[in-house]
Amino acid sequence: MSLLNALFAFLKELVETLFASSSSPEQKKRHDLKQLQLKIKEIDPPLYRPDGFLLASFPAALYQMYQFIAPIREILSATLASTDKRISEKYRDFLIESSLATEQLALRRTFLYQERIKALIASHLSPERVIEEQAKQFSQFIKALDTPQVQQSSRLIEKLFCLHDFCQFDFNSFFANFDPAFKTHAGQDTTVENPSFKPVEVAEIVPQLMDLHYLVSRLEISKQVIETVAELESKRTNDEMTPESHSRIDRIFQALMWLLQKKLSADTLLTIIRLTKNDPDFKPEQPSLKIDHIADYREHITEFFHSDSRKLQKEQQENEIKTLIEGAFGNRPLETIAGYNESTAALLQDFTPFSLDWVKPLEIIKTFSIHHFTPHYRQILKSIIVEGYFNNRNLQSSFAGSFSFCESIPAKLREFEQLFEDNQPCSLKIMTGYLTEMQNGLDFEKPLRKMVENMNNHAKGFVQQAVTQLSDVFNFCIIILEDNKKTIPDYITNIRNLTASTKNSESFAWIEKEHPIFRNFLEIMKKYAIVGTLSVSSSVSDQSETREP
Repeated sequence: MSLLNALFAFLKELVETLFASSSSPEQKKRHDLKQLQLKIKEIDPPLYRPDGFLLASFPAALYQMYQFIAPIREILSATLASTDKRISEKYRDFLIESSLATEQLALRRTFLYQERIKALIASHLSPERVIEEQAKQFSQFIKALDTPQVQQSSRLIEKLFCLHDFCQFDFNSFFANFDPAFKTHAGQDTTVENPSFKPVEVAEIVPQLMDLHYLVSRLEISKQVIETVAELESKRTNDEMTPESHSRIDRIFQALMWLLQKKLSADTLLTIIRLTKNDPDFKPEQPSLKIDHIADYREHITEFFHSDSRKLQKEQQENEIKTLIEGAFGNRPLETIAGYNESTAALLQDFTPFSLDWVKPLEIIKTFSIHHFTPHYRQILKSIIVEGYFNNRNLQSSFAGSFSFCESIPAKLREFEQLFEDNQPCSLKIMTGYLTEMQNGLDFEKPLRKMVENMNNHAKGFVQQAVTQLSDVFNFCIIILEDNKKTIPDYITNIRNLTASTKNSESFAWIEKEHPIFRNFLEIMKKYAIVGTLSVSSSVSDQSETREP
């Protein structure tokens, strides 16, 4: 009887095969599914049972793969695919720059910060001109990146990331379907040493099987990929790749490719999925996640180049004003700003191209305010505003407004420093949290950029406002000094009485003594902000022309 049934099934299949082209869609579907069944049967030992079960040989083959790729996963996770963005970018840049022509690579090295400093020192041109010429060369370098060789390096990087994605598949969770002992290892690097796999109905694990198919379908293991993994390992360990080490990596890939071709190819996985879904034409969605690694590289090095340029200009600027600072403050160290200081700037620049651009001018303003303006200028200027007989009321009003701001500079700086406290817009706690998350591979660059821009905007606004008001007060001090010399003062009729009074005489003496320091301070600030004319005549003339009713 069983012989007759087998003969009947054979004849039925033969008829369906002969008339498949003219048969109904349902008959064609049965025919195509039958072909898939025959195809999967060719694999030895069998991976799949016609009743819809994956046999133990399937996870056993995948388990072999999992063991083989452990060293590859370690190499990629520690280099190109590191969760630490700095490390990942370092190896991406290495692979892209390895594709550059000799001349391009030599030019690229001239843009390193230390090389740019050497060029500044060696050149007879002005620092501004040298930095400008470096920027032109850098622009030419960026444009020259659109070569076939460089574009090929981008495709190679994409293949390596696809390989890493496969290595990162949660194998233990998948194996747990076949052996519960793997459940405690899910999501971890540990695993079961002696698994005992059992058959599993495919319908129960289709989502995981489709994930595996997607990852395998994106794998491209070429000679170039193998050589590059070996190069990454050599650079990571800082050792030359020995023939033995290279042979070990090559054997791993040969074993992986054999298993992929003979056991678990993307085509085999798709066949099992189609049989399970009873749909011979099923096509899984293949998300397209292409990344332009050259564009990322271009943006990355451009941002760091401009950051280095700002750093060079800043250092040059600070060298130029060093004498002025010593003239203004002697050996006194500059007062620091809580939150917005060199320590915070160093923390940022250790990991990002972001910078705090107004640290030095804020320190100089704070130092001048605390050690000069408040103790030496405040008493006499306040007394003149309150008790002085001004011939020009607009002049008095303007003087009072500028003085009021300058008097409040220490308080305003404390308000600025409060911005960096916990739960404030520029919270250092939040900023360091962003940096930590970026080190762990999370993308917090945009909110961090926005935060640093906010810090710099607050600082810039304060510096310009403070310098404007302080320069106005400086000019008023000149008026006071000149008026005090005259028998009949031009602007403040009782100025000589005020400056000679017991409560004001010491403060006025300080104004006379520290007038050059005030000027030095404002000359320094010209490097950072717009400073009006400091000459007596123009200042007095401006007040007369613009402030008379």
